Amino acid sequence: MSYSLNFANGIIEHLGVRLYQNKPTKVIAEYVSNSWDADASECRIQIPTSSLTPDSSIVITDDGVGMSENDLKNKFLVIGLPKRKSANSISAGKQRKLMGRKGIGKLAGFGVADRLEVLTCSKTADNVLKCYWLQFELSGIISSSHDGLSGKYEAKVLADGVSPEEFEKLLKENDPVYDDVRRHLEEGSSFTSIILTGITLKRKIETEK
Repeated sequence: MSYSLNFANGIIEHLGVRLYQNKPTKVIAEYVSNSWDADASECRIQIPTSSLTPDSSIVITDDGVGMSENDLKNKFLVIGLPKRKSANSISAGKQRKLMGRKGIGKLAGFGVADRLEVLTCSKTADNVLKCYWLQFELSGIISSSHDGLSGKYEAKVLADGVSPEEFEKLLKENDPVYDDVRRHLEEGSSFTSIILTGITLKRKIETEK
């Protein structure tokens, strides 16, 4: 199954890279606000405590409603799709006032990383959990802007609507990056995990003031 990111030329660099470049706290804040909008009651953040390298990972995982195939294709992959129809728009489940506005925060990770992965499981109308895993490379997205006006990038699909059992088999064994994902899979709960790798930051992320 194809998952295409369609975008106007330059928008990834302007809104994903430059707007959030070397601003890890703003990047994390964008994904935390998405967790809030997804009715999450928990959002866990894994940040390297040592010096950052290209092999380091930043992970944001929540226990929100997750994303279905339709959500991924018609919401997540549509750059600039407004989340709110009005200033008072609320979430479907917990009736929270939505924090997201312009639908560009999904690009925030490219301000600090070259690779963005989305791992998510959501429940169908029949209460069946289906899981998805998409991978995006910044270099590929930028180079796919072929006509000077627009671009189309095909995300790498690692899982497309598979069961939690099948999904777990895809995870690297004993890799702490997937600890929270494994926990949600074992609990049979919906979730979304954003994994940022190929970190481009040159300094350690300060976790204390």
